[in-house]
Amino acid sequence: MNKVSRNTYTGITLAGGQSRRYGTPKALETLDEEPFYKRSIRSLQPIVDKQILVVHPSLQLQMSQEYKGFMITDEPEFAGHGPLAGIFSAMNQVTTSHYIVLACDMPLMDTETLQLLKAVQPFALEESCIVPVVEGRTQPLAAIYPASAKRVIYHLLTSEKRRLTDLLNHLSCMYIRFESPRRISAFQNVNTPKDYLQITKSQFDDLN
Repeated sequence: MNKVSRNTYTGITLAGGQSRRYGTPKALETLDEEPFYKRSIRSLQPIVDKQILVVHPSLQLQMSQEYKGFMITDEPEFAGHGPLAGIFSAMNQVTTSHYIVLACDMPLMDTETLQLLKAVQPFALEESCIVPVVEGRTQPLAAIYPASAKRVIYHLLTSEKRRLTDLLNHLSCMYIRFESPRRISAFQNVNTPKDYLQITKSQFDDLN
C-alpha cells in the first residue's frame, strides 16, 4: 500500500456528466471565453499539489488536444455511474491525504472560496470531509474528502448506491455555511441554458 503524506491535496475536476438538461457538453461551455472545465482547474491550481480531470469518453479526444494535464475517464467497472464514479476513479489514480472535488458546472467558483474550505480542514477530525452549505443546501461537489472516503465510495458503487447524499451519510462531515452574496454566487450551478443566461447577465450587471 502506498504511504500517504499528511496534508497533501489533489484537485479533482469532474467534467464527465452527459449534460442532458443543458443540451451540449457543459464542460466545453465558456464564460469570458474560457471553458468551464479550465475555470475549475484554474481555481484549484494554487491550493493543490496535483490535479486530475475526469472527462466523459465522448469528449476525451477533443479535450486532450487543448489540455495537456492528467486526464482520465471513469473506471470501466463504474463507467457512467455519476459523480461518485468520477470521484472514485480519480482517487484510484492519485494517492493523497485529501481530495478537493469540484464540478465543472460551477463556473463562478474561485480560489479564495475553496481556500476558505481548505483552511478549515486542520480543525476537523482527520477522517472528516468538509462540505459547504449554501442557502440551506449542501454542496458535495465543491468539497474536501479524506483518502478514507475511497473505500466508502467503492462500497456504495458496488451496492448500486450512487447518490451523493448516501456518501455524506456514511462519512463524518463538517458543514461550513457560506452566507455572503459573493460566496453564494461562487456555488451557482449551470444545469440549463437558462442558468447560463442568468450567470452571464449577472456578470454583465457587475461590470455596469
